[in-house]
Amino acid sequence: MVKRIAPQVNSYCTYCKAEGREKVKARWRIPFADRHRACDEHKPALEALEAKERDDNHYTEADHQTWLKL
Repeated sequence: MVKRIAPQVNSYCTYCKAEGREKVKARWRIPFADRHRACDEHKPALEALEAKERDDNHYTEADHQTWLKL
């Protein structure tokens, strides 16, 4: 679930930065993934990235040891 973030000093949209635009304040982020932030314009791209990461079925070693051995 993409969450809205409070205005912060150095919180800029990673998509606008990649396009070479001026610094645009980010308003959305993926919880526990601070490297991905988006403005209102790029929110759908952030939601698509979150869905892709969720569908990748990436398990950590701790997940394997705890949940996959059941």
